[in-house]
Amino acid sequence: MQFKIVYMLLSVLLKALPIGLILSFAPGAAFFSVIQTSISRGFKSGFFLALGISLSDTFLVILCLLGLGGIMENNETAQLIMGIIGGAVLILFGGYTLFNKKSDLNPVYNQSLKLKKEKIEQIIENKSENNRFKYIMKGFIINVTNPFVWILWLSIVPNTGTIFRERALVLLVILATILSADIIKSFFAGKIKKVLTPLVIFYINRIVGLIVAILGIALIIRVFVIF
Repeated sequence: MQFKIVYMLLSVLLKALPIGLILSFAPGAAFFSVIQTSISRGFKSGFFLALGISLSDTFLVILCLLGLGGIMENNETAQLIMGIIGGAVLILFGGYTLFNKKSDLNPVYNQSLKLKKEKIEQIIENKSENNRFKYIMKGFIINVTNPFVWILWLSIVPNTGTIFRERALVLLVILATILSADIIKSFFAGKIKKVLTPLVIFYINRIVGLIVAILGIALIIRVFVIF
């Protein structure tokens, strides 16, 4: 009996961990958003963004298990609309990050206000504390409005096992792996922030904002080409 349990757990881990790690480090809007948020706003903000992404993944997995995800899979119009919405969301998030000159990360703006570095860090920390829900919702929206994330889970869920218990364990490990990897990324990105100057952080923020906006444009083009 114990041997069967150990064998099942090993089987689950061998099946789930590679999938979780591949999804965790695949370059995309969620990946860059976690890195950018953690560098510019600190570990806590990056953590809550990652939590929002994880909640959206869990939501999609539940829909797939209930068979409701097939509505998206078989409806090209819905995928097209979702892709346009998702692309627009990414463009808005990236564009705001790119063109927001009054960001509290902008050393020039803060110099004009004659704020010291310690004061700037305090402002950022206070905003992070007050905007946990905002970052959770941002992570959720970025992920759930991407039709290709839906398609990804629709292809993964049916292939995680024939027995419900095994399938549930595999999916749980995949989701836990993705969340853990996002938290680790956020932690180390937050550490990098401490050795970077405010000016470097500001320009990293802008570069990643540009990348996210480009990903949004690419998403819209891609859904028009495919659907």
